[in-house]
Amino acid sequence: TIENAITLQQKAWKLLGRGKLTEARDAITEALRLFELLEGKESPDVANLLNDLADIGDRLERHSIALKLAARSIKITDKLGRAFSGEEASMIRARSRSIIGTIHREKGDYAQAELFLKEALKINRRQFGPEDSEVASAENNLAVVYKYSGHFKKGLKLYESALIKLKAAFGDEGLPLGPVYHNIAGILHAAGFFKEAEEPGLRAWDISTKHLGPSHPQTIADASAYAAILDSLGRYKESEPIYKRSLKVFEKLYGPENYEISVNLNNLGALKTAQGKAVEAEDYYRRSIAMTEKLLGRNHPDVALCCNNLASLMSAQGRTREAIKLYERALKIFSRRLKPDHPKVLLVQENLEAAREKRA
Repeated sequence: TIENAITLQQKAWKLLGRGKLTEARDAITEALRLFELLEGKESPDVANLLNDLADIGDRLERHSIALKLAARSIKITDKLGRAFSGEEASMIRARSRSIIGTIHREKGDYAQAELFLKEALKINRRQFGPEDSEVASAENNLAVVYKYSGHFKKGLKLYESALIKLKAAFGDEGLPLGPVYHNIAGILHAAGFFKEAEEPGLRAWDISTKHLGPSHPQTIADASAYAAILDSLGRYKESEPIYKRSLKVFEKLYGPENYEISVNLNNLGALKTAQGKAVEAEDYYRRSIAMTEKLLGRNHPDVALCCNNLASLMSAQGRTREAIKLYERALKIFSRRLKPDHPKVLLVQENLEAAREKRA
């Protein structure tokens, strides 16, 4: 019955809240089967459940499957047209585009990500008005793309706009504010404003701990992001235990290979480099590169970032020839995805030139 399907969907949402992704996926899959049987394969409920499955697929890093599921949701809502309208319709339409945009961003396809996330923002603004929390969520998602593409001012402006709306809706300590504080800290960190990033980074961690508990995936992600800020401030004794605990939690939740694990490995490599522990640093970097290549492909920007870090370690050890090859690989990857004046492109160019001069 419809009631059975709804119960399964609600069960899945609770499982998602506890970070139990595979169990949530199984419950949504069964709910989808029931809705397709009872309502047909092109109903609004089917489109909504396809988004749920796509979201879970993205979190499980099954990006190609998630893209197909979200695209099928869009196809259904497009076919329904004006017959399917109102707040629920807009939320489903915006969410499918948000999921697709987020996946493109995770894959490093920033132009495609911006296109879909702008469309999601447009849908929400049209339906809910400019000050709604749904608009804030869409602004936050789009701002993340601007962080990675190096448009820091545009990203900060969107984050600040989202924060105002969410404070009005949920208060100063509401759970939805946590991801925005996390992202504000991230964009400030990426722009080199390390001290300014500390307060919003710590606030994000505090909010998720308060609402979700210390071992929830979001809490651990906030902790890891804050640890990266501590690294930039030279506070390695504080950051190292955070990274190691984060690795244990993520491995327990997701298994031995996951994007969050690869990020923490790279961060531990940077930490060990700063501590002068070159052998450990190289091991962490190589593990991070191998895992990121497997999960996201050999030409993902995160691979380039870790190659640059490993190259810097090698250059400091006098392994200049190896360092140059890694710098060249990093520059090639970044140049395909980022503009010539992006800070990461400029950094790798500077490092490569210094290594070549050193070899000469």
